[in-house]
Amino acid sequence: MYNYTTLLVFNNHIPEATFLRTRLHRNRYCELRVGRDSYLDSIRGFLPFLDTASIYLSEQPLTTPQSLFEFIKTYVKDIEKLPHTSQIIYYDPRFFPNQPQQLDTILQKAHYSELPVMFNLKSQEGDSYRLPLVSIAFKDLVQYSESAMDFRMGRMETIEVTLDNIVLDLMIPSNVLELFARNFQVRHFNALTQSGNYFVKSSTQVEKMAAEYHFFQNLPHQIRPFCPHVGTFEEKEGRASYQVEKIFILDASKGLINDIFSISRMREFFYQIGTFLDTCPKRKVGKDVYKKRMRELFVNKLASRLHATLALPELKTMNHICGLAGYSSINALHEHLVKHVEASIAADSDEMFTFSHGDLCLTNILYDPDSTQLKLIDPKGGSKDDPHANWRPIWYDLAKLSHSFLGWYELLLYDLVDINLDNTLAFSIRPQLSNNYLNRIGHEFIQFIRNRGINLTTLRLYEATLFISMLPLHRDHPKRMIGQLIQCMDALSFFQQNHYS
Repeated sequence: MYNYTTLLVFNNHIPEATFLRTRLHRNRYCELRVGRDSYLDSIRGFLPFLDTASIYLSEQPLTTPQSLFEFIKTYVKDIEKLPHTSQIIYYDPRFFPNQPQQLDTILQKAHYSELPVMFNLKSQEGDSYRLPLVSIAFKDLVQYSESAMDFRMGRMETIEVTLDNIVLDLMIPSNVLELFARNFQVRHFNALTQSGNYFVKSSTQVEKMAAEYHFFQNLPHQIRPFCPHVGTFEEKEGRASYQVEKIFILDASKGLINDIFSISRMREFFYQIGTFLDTCPKRKVGKDVYKKRMRELFVNKLASRLHATLALPELKTMNHICGLAGYSSINALHEHLVKHVEASIAADSDEMFTFSHGDLCLTNILYDPDSTQLKLIDPKGGSKDDPHANWRPIWYDLAKLSHSFLGWYELLLYDLVDINLDNTLAFSIRPQLSNNYLNRIGHEFIQFIRNRGINLTTLRLYEATLFISMLPLHRDHPKRMIGQLIQCMDALSFFQQNHYS
């Protein structure tokens, strides 16, 4: 018996001159990464009804019954065996399932419809228009394919279903920004919604939101061009929110995982980051204040996070991994790390603070490689009562960058790594992106650091502390915790090999 009861045909072509295509330089939806999965895989993951469907990709839009039928004839084997009751779904992935359970149910019901099912959406202007999304029985497709009618023109006898709020149109740039901001998840810890010329960011972490808003409201005038404008702040019913200017740029992590950074683009990116760092004002605070802040950032925070790590159910596994690396436990690793950090701080004669973003990782850097525009979002911020709240030793922001470019924090975040155990029982992470691509980027970052007169060996020591301090923050993702522990030991190993050589 022929097993094709549902055939799903995706339009794989991203239209030219669209925000999605120009920003990520991807021509096909199947090449677009939104995390570990491709964008098309993420759609299928949201719609269980399509799990058993046979999938086909069309490299051009199929807007008529005739073109869809010709595609089926060309690419479906043994088409003469295809039951006439088989359902054909044509889906343009520009429409993301914003309410997937509802869309999944609608597609299931459409499967049993005696008439073709067409779908409508209300435009930004308020007009209703037909979507390039259709569910049609094979027998009806054969019948209608003899005419030159267009699916979108409404000259077939159909059932019409409205998908307002159920799907988001990715040809609208603000929808793309909203979806990437929440990593294409239906629910996200920080909510980002649209309101006129602003996004509204909201969270139950009231103090954190207030600190971010305070940062933006009190920017030194020199660096205002590097940050978005913010509107009003509101706290209500245990939730805080603030308005942030809509900037039609994706964050740099999305560019990284979609391979957009050529050597020249990477150099321009680091030039813009360097310009920002050079523009940040500095203040002399004295050696005692400087060393105290260094210990707060790289020693004290470690101690409090270690306490949380020791309560995790994965502690036994993490201790075992530490043991294979020559440390008896994660406690021993922590002690070893702190010993080196304390020695580095003691030897540091600096006494300058720099105005600091405080969380300078790729997900917080909006960057357009074509215009080279750079904007920073989601700062660490600090208390209004602390005069040095947004001022830190330069090591901290640079360690955050190293965390991204040498430690590949974002690849861990997006589950784009595999954990590898070699024949010497040494753990490592293996990125799922091209080694040549990542090595080129890492090399450019190292050149950027050396050109600024920064000691790379010391920087990687501070990077190691960031990884181990992040462990309890990813308690819901054991693989990410293990990956960060491995990267902590890798950065520490780099320090030890180069510091004592």
